[in-house]
Amino acid sequence: MRRLLNAAALVAALTACAGPPAAPAPTPTSTVTTTSPRIDVAHDLTDVDVCALLTAADVKGPFVRPPAPFAGPGTCEFRAPTGLRLGLVITQRSYDDAKPLVLNGSEQVIDGHSTWWATGSDGTMTHCDMVVALTADHVLEVRAEQYPMDVVRIGSQTRVQVQSVLSRLPRK
Repeated sequence: MRRLLNAAALVAALTACAGPPAAPAPTPTSTVTTTSPRIDVAHDLTDVDVCALLTAADVKGPFVRPPAPFAGPGTCEFRAPTGLRLGLVITQRSYDDAKPLVLNGSEQVIDGHSTWWATGSDGTMTHCDMVVALTADHVLEVRAEQYPMDVVRIGSQTRVQVQSVLSRLPRK
């Protein structure tokens, strides 16, 4: 026991002589400018033809009927032979105001754009709903419906289609 106490005293004495420990080197930091919601790519939504934002290949086409507006300008419905019905709407509304349109949603980021989304099924139809921030005051509203399909698959499929839409929107 006495030997342990002497060893402890020796360590304490050596530590005291060594002086204070050196401060750790600072780590480099970087600043990323983001918006709330996140919109990494600015889009020019002037004169966008919503019906030209998806191709037959995007919906595993060919289309059952040509894509067409269903509720005026800024809307389009796509129908695929797989039974998929996909509605797109570009509307003037903030992302935060649009989020309540998607019940029980959660957030993800698709190609740098905040997206509020949810999937579900009522037993006869499986659906995926998304609201995608495009600008500070415009969103893309998406509704995909298909029977039969599991909710994971329709969510994954709709995400890919939204990526196609985002890639075709004109950039500022």
